[in-house]
Amino acid sequence: MLLNPNSRLAQRLNPVLFLLHFAHFSTIFKKLMGTPCNLTWREAGERKQIWGTSRHRPIARGLPDHSEFEREEMYGEPFAVPEPLETLFISWFQGGDVFRSGLTYRRRAAMRSTSGPTTTPIRHTMTPISKTYW
Repeated sequence: MLLNPNSRLAQRLNPVLFLLHFAHFSTIFKKLMGTPCNLTWREAGERKQIWGTSRHRPIARGLPDHSEFEREEMYGEPFAVPEPLETLFISWFQGGDVFRSGLTYRRRAAMRSTSGPTTTPIRHTMTPISKTYW
């Protein structure tokens, strides 16, 4: 059952949707965003740098200001989603592309991680994130 985000129950529960990898093409994400959620993608094994842009958020506590990964698949702009209230992370890829992730909408966060398939190193460094971090 999907909750109407404007319902009193949804407001009380304050649900969080955390999406990984290719979940930006999931039915639930497309319905919530109201867009096709297309983005640029290639698997080229590029170096990636990621910065936290909202250091005050609990999800960013304990993370370095900047991290670097040697071999990642690339996700880039344009990312066809509505303008977020806040962007928590931004990535740069060796090929020159950038990508917004950790996007928040209407007092909730829709986290789109850029972690790739099991063949890329970032997958093995991710820590599970609970909704209490938001």
